[in-house]
Amino acid sequence: MPHPPSPAWKKTKLLDFKHGYSIAVTRNGTEPQLFIGSEVEGPSLALSLDGQCVTEFAKGPGGSMAIIPAPDRDHCLLSIAGMFPPFIGQAGAILKHERKEKGWGSTELVKLPFAHRMDFLETALGRTVLIVAAVAQDKHNPDDWEHPGPILALPWDPESGGLGQPETLDLALVRNHGMLRKPLDDRDAVWVSGAEGIFAIQPAPDLSGWAIQQCFDREVSEFVFLDLDGDGHEELITIEPFHGNLFRVYRRVGQTWELTFEDTLSFGHGLAATAYQGYPMVAVGNRADHRSLFLYNWNASPLDTPKKSILDRDVGPTQTLFFEHDHALHLLSCNPTQDELACYTFNP
Repeated sequence: MPHPPSPAWKKTKLLDFKHGYSIAVTRNGTEPQLFIGSEVEGPSLALSLDGQCVTEFAKGPGGSMAIIPAPDRDHCLLSIAGMFPPFIGQAGAILKHERKEKGWGSTELVKLPFAHRMDFLETALGRTVLIVAAVAQDKHNPDDWEHPGPILALPWDPESGGLGQPETLDLALVRNHGMLRKPLDDRDAVWVSGAEGIFAIQPAPDLSGWAIQQCFDREVSEFVFLDLDGDGHEELITIEPFHGNLFRVYRRVGQTWELTFEDTLSFGHGLAATAYQGYPMVAVGNRADHRSLFLYNWNASPLDTPKKSILDRDVGPTQTLFFEHDHALHLLSCNPTQDELACYTFNP
């Protein structure tokens, strides 16, 4: 039975925001700058950590699936827009948002139907590409999954803040949902998940193309890696299957992943992990039934018996994100059930 969070956690409602979906955190000098986008038609907003300074960084079009900072350019973001529920993404595109003297300006960089997740990847000689995963190639209706979504690589020009012509990689996934950036074998990699499992994408060692390695062969919605037991090896933490009902933890045994812990979810969504002052912890949301935000803590706990608590109820998180500021850990959570952006602060 889950417990309430410890008194070390404090919730702050930062913003009233209907139909929120995507979030991001950057730095404005020494202070965090927070961002939130809507999954329906509407503007995207930037705000300070105290929620007092709120500005519009994009008027629309909404359908915002992801927001990420652009590398090597101050006050610049990319977002995926035009992907509306339930999977209406024919108008999908990558937008660039830059803060100027008189406010933010937005530019459409490229149209990418059904674009869903993206992250930057370093290649040879300091070049950077944007890896984008589409949830599908095409859809005739929300339940149509007959056309796997392509994975694309687009060269990034930090001088102009523009993207080059997309290259379609030799990988397509059904129901893409997860993506993260993490090294593999001491080289930069972007990891992506879907019905076919989890794959790591890197430039080929001989720079002749792309190296794509399957790292897990079950359907995965979202995933993260974190050393939970302090043995120096990262565990794999997943939501399974797509928008699934299972929260799972695997440890690496030889060339396989061994299941060590499992719990139930209800429309699992918004997975995040961190290690803070010896506290390995994972947050995960539920978008159905009780719509709770769960927190699992492995501090001094075996892999198969984490401490589980409920940080919040009836919030239905879409995305969560850990970050540190001012000697404290913060968990940013987009909570559309309550039409809010909230921050949970941990002071052990």
